[in-house]
Amino acid sequence: MVSMTMLMEDMPKPEIDAAPGRTLRARVFKASTILSRVSILTLFILVAAGNITNSLLVKYGFEDQAAHASKHATFIEMMNGTAARPFVYRSVTARLDYWAATQIVHRWPWVAGVADGLLLHRCYFADVKDADWTPAIATSYTLMYFVIVASTVLGLFFVWRIARNRGLSYVQATGFMIAFSFIFPLFFQRSVLFYDFIEFAGVFGACYFLLEDSMIPCTLVIVLFAFVKETFFLVPAGLFFLHKIDVPIKKRLTWFALQLGACLFTRHFIMHGFEHNPGGAVEFHLFDNIAFWLSPRYYLDLNNLVGPGIFLPRLENPLILIPIALFSRRAWQLSDRRWRRYFLAAFLPLLALFIPFGFADMFRNFSLAFPAITLIALSAAGNLDAILRCRSTLLQQHRRQSPLPSGRGLCNNKPG
Repeated sequence: MVSMTMLMEDMPKPEIDAAPGRTLRARVFKASTILSRVSILTLFILVAAGNITNSLLVKYGFEDQAAHASKHATFIEMMNGTAARPFVYRSVTARLDYWAATQIVHRWPWVAGVADGLLLHRCYFADVKDADWTPAIATSYTLMYFVIVASTVLGLFFVWRIARNRGLSYVQATGFMIAFSFIFPLFFQRSVLFYDFIEFAGVFGACYFLLEDSMIPCTLVIVLFAFVKETFFLVPAGLFFLHKIDVPIKKRLTWFALQLGACLFTRHFIMHGFEHNPGGAVEFHLFDNIAFWLSPRYYLDLNNLVGPGIFLPRLENPLILIPIALFSRRAWQLSDRRWRRYFLAAFLPLLALFIPFGFADMFRNFSLAFPAITLIALSAAGNLDAILRCRSTLLQQHRRQSPLPSGRGLCNNKPG
């Protein structure tokens, strides 16, 4: 998963003596250092991925709960293509998953027993009735579970690589990735769908490859993950503003036209054939959203997302909102115009769609802008301690930077 070239960056380079013994020791030291870096990063990525997937799947599963089935399509309905619109537009991976599961069960029936032995039905998918938990269904749920885990691992690796691209050291980038894994589930305060995890890998992959000026892999990622969700065409629209300033506008437009054209073609393909499914292309919730955001009680609400009995404040709760506001303000001040431009291009269209078509505080609707938010956050990743210092320290800094003409301190009321 982790290439040797990536992990050799910033690695201490021992001086190699001409003596064969010292040369051998230097090579052993170099190899052990690379192995240690691979092992540590792999360990932390797997633990972080487990934290994300476990907390969200324990809470929501695949949205098969009876309370959600009327509004959100169940995974079984997604697999057979009978889900309501717009969710059925995102069913390509579910239908491919079910097709693969039926082929596997037909050729190797014992696989269904192995899938059942993982106890995923009891741990994450208990809302699926026992009568519906057939060998093919059990295998398809298991396959999708591993797709979700792999997507989360890949997405976290791209987060780590983006942090390294921004100049963070190996240890700093690893710490940022771990912190990201703690905060990421908080954006899914009301629901999570299986395609959210796959989309997570796609949007961060496209962003990473563009930052590395690898436009062919970036375009391939966009084309592939456009099959996951019909709104993925917004990704190249935002990435258009992430190019370096010295990239010619003609080149930007060429790549943008190619990526957008592929996304629109894919969008037409995945939306075709579901005209008679219930629902519509969008869900209108403007008045529900107005009522929600004008109600004071929601700003003090808690959520047991991490685990049963562990209640955390929601993102709009002042206990989280105030630190986020302080950090975001400083991060914005420290961000280059390139990151700001990309953030506005990725975030504002989603905000405009969220107001009438989102629902309450379902911040997962901003998932396509998560890479832009991450790039802004990286601008202040090393300044968290300075941001959270007490006000007296800030006043002392202000006095040193901007002394009053009279020579008095800001808090000094004595005559000079």
